Amino acid sequence: MHGYQSYIWNQAVSERLRRFGRSVLVGDLVIKRENADLIEEVVLDEGVDEDQPPSDTGEDKRYLGAVIDVTEENLAEYAIEDVVMPMVGNQVRMPRNPELAQLYHELLLKDGITMDHFTKMASQDSMSASGAYRKIIAKPEDMVYDVVAMQNENENLLTADYLREADPTPEIIAESRVAVTKALRMRFNLKTSSYATMLIREVTRTSSAFSSQYQLSLDQKN
Repeated sequence: MHGYQSYIWNQAVSERLRRFGRSVLVGDLVIKRENADLIEEVVLDEGVDEDQPPSDTGEDKRYLGAVIDVTEENLAEYAIEDVVMPMVGNQVRMPRNPELAQLYHELLLKDGITMDHFTKMASQDSMSASGAYRKIIAKPEDMVYDVVAMQNENENLLTADYLREADPTPEIIAESRVAVTKALRMRFNLKTSSYATMLIREVTRTSSAFSSQYQLSLDQKN
């Protein structure tokens, strides 16, 4: 079920960003910044039993109540980094923005599913999915980077013990026929469920699709 939830979420977020860019919309779902940990601590990865409905505890109620609606009155208080979209399940609700709600409806309907299916399956442990909320934009923390000249693509440009040792300076051999190129080195921290591969994709403006990466590998060999 987690794979399907992620698939619908990815499709919905991609289409939302395509249609509306990075604007916060009336009817969006957001989480207050002081409650952000309630979202970031919910790990939806393989091997984690996230599909069990939340128990009736104060902590679960805080999590479910941490998400609020964007209105005309509070619109100016939030940025795109505060916006969340639901991983579909029986414990989450859709954005009140009609276009976003319709977007989810259309994506689910392609598979013959509605939100009612998740409610009906809530009592079936093996098939139930409580759902969650996930931020649509994540920013890295503690970002440091530099651009260095390099000649040997197999040379190690990073030190393993970066807290104690400086990164090495690439060796440049003037007599070598190998061209000197540039390399971008980055260090950063990301929250749970944010991926370094996606950050690198955005920085380099390079597709992460297998076909694109495979072609880059072929071009590099030629």
